[in-house]
Amino acid sequence: MKSKSPITVSGLVGAGQLPEKSDPTQLTQFKGQEDFSKERIYSVDIEKISPNPYQPRKIFNEDKIKELASTIDSEGLLQPIALRSVNSGESYQIIAGERRYRAHKLLGKTEIACVIFVCDDKHMLLRAIAENLSRENLTDYETYSSINKAIPFFETKKELSDAIGIGREDLYRFLSFEDLPNIVLERLELDPSLLGKTAATEIKSALSKVEEKQKQLALTYLAEAIDLLEAKELDQNKIVRHIQNGLKNDTANVIESLTRREEFIIDGKKIGFFTTSPNGVTIKVGKGILDEASKDQLQSMINNFLEEYIVKKANEGNK
Repeated sequence: MKSKSPITVSGLVGAGQLPEKSDPTQLTQFKGQEDFSKERIYSVDIEKISPNPYQPRKIFNEDKIKELASTIDSEGLLQPIALRSVNSGESYQIIAGERRYRAHKLLGKTEIACVIFVCDDKHMLLRAIAENLSRENLTDYETYSSINKAIPFFETKKELSDAIGIGREDLYRFLSFEDLPNIVLERLELDPSLLGKTAATEIKSALSKVEEKQKQLALTYLAEAIDLLEAKELDQNKIVRHIQNGLKNDTANVIESLTRREEFIIDGKKIGFFTTSPNGVTIKVGKGILDEASKDQLQSMINNFLEEYIVKKANEGNK
């Protein structure tokens, strides 16, 4: 590791030669870019560096990396990357600056300018979230993935939301992703921009209201909706409606298939019908067919039949 000239940067290791094995007691605690002081920048073998294990971003824009590489190639690296030492100084992990790191690798460089900090897992994770939340192109699913990793470090969701600087309502919207079925999560791993947190919240809510007997069917319609979404034939804010319409149509088809209708015909003329379906029994007689006395007689017959039937069922249940 080669020492370069001193330069004013933030949170650098103590001035002078970096101790062998990167003794943590001699390193500055990483606090952020606002903590600048006159210290020393070091060059580190790029092969000893690995990405931040808590990096939210799953997909990097290759065109943007190429643009950055071109800038670095012509103007040099304007700001060193931030690293922490792992394995007693044998290797390093990126705290901030993965895009610069990737641009260096693209240029075929063997070393990169860096500052080295003491930084525990909790603060490394929070730094990764904070740095990326400020970038507009970070997807909601990538944000959720990082937030989910941060949960074990906090006793309450309020502490977590305060630490990363978002409201609790927004926090719970991000966490809606964790309740989505695997058929959706698998697609999001491949394309994190597929769904936003609002759509995830709507899908979670809709699925929670589906009856158990229709759960599998609802998942089928959800998978169908995701296919349409990927094909850009359906907007993500219409996924829930697609599921609901599918279930509604399926219910209607089931009822229709179980419906039996018999018509009343006298002298070749239809005067009414008798229908049975999962929704009940319907008896309809055409207008003007029955006089008031006949209507009363029919109603009395039905009432007597139902009373006898109910008593019979009750007696059977007591046996």
